[in-house]
Amino acid sequence: MILKPEKNIVKSSCDSNKYIIACFCAEWCGTCRDYQSKFHEVSENFIDYNFYWIDIEEDDYLLDDEDIINFPTILIQNKYKTLFYGVINPNIKYLTKIISGIDTMNDHYSSTNAPKLWEKLKK
Repeated sequence: MILKPEKNIVKSSCDSNKYIIACFCAEWCGTCRDYQSKFHEVSENFIDYNFYWIDIEEDDYLLDDEDIINFPTILIQNKYKTLFYGVINPNIKYLTKIISGIDTMNDHYSSTNAPKLWEKLKK
């Protein structure tokens, strides 16, 4: 299931120690529109994670000072660290491979420039 950053949904999902897997996209982007259904399918296969679809124009308050210009941009983060933040190929196999490797990722993948989405969603 893909969550939207609505406070009533977010508070309950962020209280756990699950990873957030967020896709930053835009409604006007054709690639994003095509990717959304695939992103939803992946969310159904990885139920141990919280998936968010973040529209960069509607939900711009979540981006900090980041200027996202390429899509899809993926963020994988828990309340302690960011494991992945960057643009990926829109072939859903790439996202599936990244998610499948979450347990083996180490601090090498951490990014300090990623939006602090976890903190914003929990407020």
